[in-house]
Amino acid sequence: MAAFEGHEAALFHLGVSYENGRGVQKGLRLAAHFYRLAAARHHVAAQYNLAVMTAHGKGVKRDLEKALALILIAKQNTDLNPNVRLRLNQFQTAVETMLSNAQINRTEWQVVKLFGTRI
Repeated sequence: MAAFEGHEAALFHLGVSYENGRGVQKGLRLAAHFYRLAAARHHVAAQYNLAVMTAHGKGVKRDLEKALALILIAKQNTDLNPNVRLRLNQFQTAVETMLSNAQINRTEWQVVKLFGTRI
């Protein structure tokens, strides 16, 4: 019921359930769908999980620039605890090693234009 009403934590947990096949038949496309819904509601873990799926092409088309954008958006949350920020930074570094400087700059520019803040 909570997920039906759009609660971001419930949507995130549905994504986890579908990604892992816990209580439901495993479905990566459905997992990505629920992560996307939670991510749009600023759920940082959903943004991270969707970024990982996007970087690896699990349930969605592989797109490293989109994965980087999701990480940069997640990092906009100033209330992140240090462990979460470290994990985001590590994944960002891993993705950036697979992108050119032009791709990184373009992605950063797009995130700044969308959210109006510096990264």
